[in-house]
Amino acid sequence: MPVAATGWLPRAGWGGWPCWRRPWRRSRCCGPGGAEMLATGLRAWVVQRFSAVYLAGFVFYALAALALRTDEGHDAWRAWLAEPVHWIATLVFIVALLMHAWVGMRDVLLDYVRPLALRLLLLAVVGLVLGFSGLLAFHALLGVAA
Repeated sequence: MPVAATGWLPRAGWGGWPCWRRPWRRSRCCGPGGAEMLATGLRAWVVQRFSAVYLAGFVFYALAALALRTDEGHDAWRAWLAEPVHWIATLVFIVALLMHAWVGMRDVLLDYVRPLALRLLLLAVVGLVLGFSGLLAFHALLGVAA
């Protein structure tokens, strides 16, 4: 049997590289262009994991600060948040939260919504909602710093 017939090499006139997991299907996970697709998946995985670690760490830090500051009022919390270290940490928290939400929702929509028009519409809605939420959070954070 020739090597091209086994699915490990592209066949003439077939128009694509076979996937090593499903050699009977034309797929982009192997061959030319496959590295970009794998890099995109790896990039999303890394963003999801690093943002999750930062979010968890910040939540534990904020809960510890809340537990240690029991008798202080709103002005003390506002002064605490206005400190540059806490303000920047909160800003990074907001950005990490938005990135984590975008990657998660994007992956769910790409995996489970099949009609292209509906998928694009839902991705646009999620992007707009997250963008608007990010602007509101940034505006609130700027109000604390002022």
